[in-house]
Amino acid sequence: MSLSPLDLALHYAAHRIPVLPLHHIGHDGQCSCGGPPKNRKCKPGKHPFGALVPKGVNDTTTDEATIKQWFANGQKHNLGIATGHPAGFWALDRDDRDGGAKTLSAWEAEHGPLPPTVTQKTGNGRHYLFKMPQGRDMRNLQNKDEFPGIDVRGTGGYICAAPSIHHNGNAYTWEGQ
Repeated sequence: MSLSPLDLALHYAAHRIPVLPLHHIGHDGQCSCGGPPKNRKCKPGKHPFGALVPKGVNDTTTDEATIKQWFANGQKHNLGIATGHPAGFWALDRDDRDGGAKTLSAWEAEHGPLPPTVTQKTGNGRHYLFKMPQGRDMRNLQNKDEFPGIDVRGTGGYICAAPSIHHNGNAYTWEGQ
């Protein structure tokens, strides 16, 4: 049985993980914002649904009433979850389309394997979730030259989460479920 975006948004919120609605991919394969190409900043199905969360990640919430309003009447929004201090974890985002599997494999060959952790299958790779380090902040980081296909999502960031649908049609799913 698959859970709806509302069901999972409420589940995440019950575990003190702030959520936000994201645009979704329509039957025509286009982002619900209408872009790209009109909206060059569009990352199809991955950016905040501005009419509901005009401040983007700064509008994440765990408030049940707000979440129910966002997903009222079966709204098909994709689902984002905050990372960093609001959620208590940061995410290593591996995008295989951009070489993330190769980059991570090379890093692990030099430093050892990643520790076991909660992992989500994405449209093109994986999200590895790690507890926020005590007394330290993890911020968003992209270093495409040194670590192609690897990003960090920390305080001030978010990741798409199950049951979102990637623009390539693949569903976000938690591994082990």
